[in-house]
Amino acid sequence: MPYIKQEERTELDPIIDSLSEKFTHVGQLNYIITRICHNWILKFGKRYAHLNAVVGVLSCVTHEFNRIVIAPYEDEKIGENGPITELDMLSDWEAMCDRVEKRGLS
Repeated sequence: MPYIKQEERTELDPIIDSLSEKFTHVGQLNYIITRICHNWILKFGKRYAHLNAVVGVLSCVTHEFNRIVIAPYEDEKIGENGPITELDMLSDWEAMCDRVEKRGLS
């Protein structure tokens, strides 16, 4: 969970902001994240629990980024451009299932 206490953010944010100003392409972003993961393993040891923790963090970062940043953006684009099919409109799931049954697609 990235929502750490404000006291911890106060210490980390200036370092992160300074680092963020220096990179200019996605390869550098990848490198920085990879180096941080490597440093974590070098600091705490190459053990399954630590390796698994890094993979877990990366997975959670992906999911949380998708939930907070990407999903609302995609919803905005669906609103602007319309859905691809009824599947894009999960809030209308039952009506979509009824339409599929009526079409004989189930």
